[in-house]
Amino acid sequence: MANSQNLEDMKLPELKELAKQMGLRGTSTMRKPELLATLQAARNGGEPPAGVTVRAPKAAKTAKVARSAVLFFVIILFHSIFI
Repeated sequence: MANSQNLEDMKLPELKELAKQMGLRGTSTMRKPELLATLQAARNGGEPPAGVTVRAPKAAKTAKVARSAVLFFVIILFHSIFI
């Protein structure tokens, strides 16, 4: 992942894409200085600014869907065996 010096060298669209990958919502209208501060705060575990929310990365959502599918399969299997 880019360090703070690399962040400052990145263009605004690249920073917005990074924010998206990090699960930060509400950053699309930010100017570069505000977005830089938001990204650095997110990396350091700081509080997001007002209007910014953090959503689960896609990998976490995929794992949740996979667990749901396994649970569904177990329920169907249980139902077919005991009913």
